[in-house]
Amino acid sequence: MNSQPRSEATPEFFDSSDDPRHQALRILYEMAMSDGLGAGSDELLEGKLPKASLIVRGVLADAENIDSLIERAAEGWKAARMPAVDLAVLRMAVYELRHHSRTSVAVIISEAVRIAGEYSTERSGRFVNGVLATLAAMIRPDEVTRPVPAPFGSSASRRRAEQALLVTADGEVFRGWSVGAPGTTVGEVVFNTAMSGYQEVFTDPSYAGQIVVMTSPHIGNYGVTALDSQARRSAAAGVVMRAYSRRYSSWRAEGDLSEFFGEHGLVAVAGIDTRRLTRHIRERGAMPAAMGGGASVRELTDMAAAAPVMVGQDLASAVSTADSYTVSPSGAARGRVVAIDLGIKRDILEHLTRRGLEVRVMPSGVSASDILEAGPDGVFLSNGPGDPEPLKAVIATLRGILGKTPVFGICLGQQVLGLALGAGTYKLPFGHHGGNHPVRRLSDGRVEITSQNHGFAVDLWSLSSDSAPGREGLVTPKLLPEVVESEFGAIVPTHQNLNDGTLEGLECRDIPAFAVQYHPEAAPGPRDAVGLFDDFLRLIDRGV
Repeated sequence: MNSQPRSEATPEFFDSSDDPRHQALRILYEMAMSDGLGAGSDELLEGKLPKASLIVRGVLADAENIDSLIERAAEGWKAARMPAVDLAVLRMAVYELRHHSRTSVAVIISEAVRIAGEYSTERSGRFVNGVLATLAAMIRPDEVTRPVPAPFGSSASRRRAEQALLVTADGEVFRGWSVGAPGTTVGEVVFNTAMSGYQEVFTDPSYAGQIVVMTSPHIGNYGVTALDSQARRSAAAGVVMRAYSRRYSSWRAEGDLSEFFGEHGLVAVAGIDTRRLTRHIRERGAMPAAMGGGASVRELTDMAAAAPVMVGQDLASAVSTADSYTVSPSGAARGRVVAIDLGIKRDILEHLTRRGLEVRVMPSGVSASDILEAGPDGVFLSNGPGDPEPLKAVIATLRGILGKTPVFGICLGQQVLGLALGAGTYKLPFGHHGGNHPVRRLSDGRVEITSQNHGFAVDLWSLSSDSAPGREGLVTPKLLPEVVESEFGAIVPTHQNLNDGTLEGLECRDIPAFAVQYHPEAAPGPRDAVGLFDDFLRLIDRGV
């Protein structure tokens, strides 16, 4: 099949990409720019990923049929001489339509449209979309097909969208389009695996100083509503999405996500290859990154290199309330608790007040004497962002109240409790962020699916004379000590993460205090662990 004279500008491919489809596309493009399919294939395939080689060799083996189909479908689009990138994208997509029967037509077309939009001309997305819709009807007539919108709906809207970049501290570059507030931002880049609840994620104060990568591909499709926000302002440094939905549909919606980004001054980028970025974080660990529009790769690289790492940062003080305030209980009053605000979420307060508790929310710098003077029936340690070790004042306050009033902590609250008890904490490689983390309750083996958002964990082995065992095979309770001793008495692990074996809960046997590393209030996520708030009530009823 003849394509247009090869005087076109060479697109800027992701040379360092570990995505086999991008590697295969580049090889097919270079073949189209040369004498045709098969030209120098062995040399071009040298050192490529096995899956990339498989795609290219598959296209070569079926080249005559693939090009014949493309010519038949392209005639209606007056595309006898198409750009080499479009031809390479179409060849790869037709191969997948013919041989990857388990991959749906919609997925193949949408991915081809995205790639064409990234690497070719502004009208390539529509062109590839239309040709592939015709091809899909020819190759898979049993599947109902329709054109898949290009990114941002049309070439005109894509043209209006400002191109944006994300650059990690180790120099990896990702390209997309700006859909949020203008400008650039820096932060630790982490990924969140929640399938829904994006507004709750973006307004969770625990994300302060972090760029949140959503692994769920479609974000914004049900709009936003004030009822879902967990704080008045978003504390996240930025948001990364695969596909941003301009159109939303929900009876609860009060606006679209783009308006939300603008109101909160939140830099957001869509069109990023979030699978490649997530794999990069898993392999290299969470790290600083810089992103936004109107900046070059060099400028963002320098910003990412200069950005502070998360270890050693006290971010809780920045998101804590400046002044104390009281939230009244719903219904009959059952007691009064003090909540130390390290970045507390709205739904946590709702769960406490729903159970008849009056909640006095106090700043992170509150003293033990101020808390005890308030005469609470219990103290709640909230979630929050950053490294727990710099929170010296909070740790000292907690040591001053342990054994004098019941204590319940979650997320950062568990880490602070662990430090107050004398244990150490450590940074996780890429943290736990999402609404689908399995946790085993050690008392009976029951597994709960939990909502999590933290980058540090408590090390109970630091209180033991024994060394932590290495992991062999599946996660077992033996990865945690059965019991350790502290100056406040015995401590036992109560919950364990089934992905990596880390500590997810602890309880003091000699004083009324316990904590979990995850979010029993969810928001967003499953509500398997909501009964922990009732456990806190029972602890309050028993007293000290």
